[in-house]
Amino acid sequence: MDDCGLSDFDLVGWLVTMATAVALIVAVRRAVDLDDIVGGYEPALALNPQNAAANRRLGQIELSLAKYEDALDHLTAAFERTPWDNVTRQMLGEAYIANGRIKEGAALWSGINTMERHLSRYK
Repeated sequence: MDDCGLSDFDLVGWLVTMATAVALIVAVRRAVDLDDIVGGYEPALALNPQNAAANRRLGQIELSLAKYEDALDHLTAAFERTPWDNVTRQMLGEAYIANGRIKEGAALWSGINTMERHLSRYK
């Protein structure tokens, strides 16, 4: 995995950790009815199919429901509009990996700006 800066061993360990976390998130999200929420974003996309926020949110919901192909479509659309957004980049990377496109997902994650340190102010 020279192209993303991770050795094969590091990547496997990281994927196992992420898969465990994703499985837990999916279980929790499936216990919540998200139909009304999804229905709220559909009119926004009908008006503007390139709406990055609506595509990102739908992609996030679809990831949590294990609808990985749909998530990939929505997150790709969001990323095309906001390629600088780390959250979109992270979720799109997850969607690639969930769809078996591991190198593409890892490459996206390797480009994430970690200097922002969003949570560091809460230490």
